[in-house]
Amino acid sequence: MDPKYGPRKPGIGMLVKGAKELGLSLDDFGSIYFIGNSAVDVQTGLNADGKGILVCNGKNREEKEKLDGILADESKKIVVPNFYEAAQRIIDDLKK
Repeated sequence: MDPKYGPRKPGIGMLVKGAKELGLSLDDFGSIYFIGNSAVDVQTGLNADGKGILVCNGKNREEKEKLDGILADESKKIVVPNFYEAAQRIIDDLKK
């Protein structure tokens, strides 16, 4: 089995199962944002072809370093200091 589809984060097995139960497909994940305080949360969003946002408030600084190790593409890294900024980034992105 492809680890991308594993049952635990960063695998998207639970997302696939939930989407199926709701009558959605993986194609529907492209416009979904995954917000979390760990690099694994961001990687899960990217594995689902969505977008991931890391909330890095200083207490989880090592998660930013992990994200740097996982994802070399700077254009896909969204790191914010709090959930308000995450919401603002999503709003700004949707206005484009």
